[in-house]
Amino acid sequence: MSGWGVVAIVVGVVAVLLVFPLLSWLMQHAKPSETGGGVGTALEGIDAIFNPGKQRELDQRQHEAEAPVENPDGAPPRSKVDLSDGTAVIRLPPKER
Repeated sequence: MSGWGVVAIVVGVVAVLLVFPLLSWLMQHAKPSETGGGVGTALEGIDAIFNPGKQRELDQRQHEAEAPVENPDGAPPRSKVDLSDGTAVIRLPPKER
């Protein structure tokens, strides 16, 4: 390998070592836009390349966003809050005797 080849490899490794922490810092400090996108969302895809668990996290977030929210106990809801009308309906559970 020629001298220039070694220099190119060293420069490439140094560039990756400097750029990746910068991308990680940007991801942590980026403020998401109101649509949910932004720099942080874009950089998560890049982070998934270097961090194997990140792709699983992104897949889980996507699944949770698409899955319907179910009531955990299977019973009908006892309360309802309507923020647009400013009303709240609260039904107490029946008393046990």
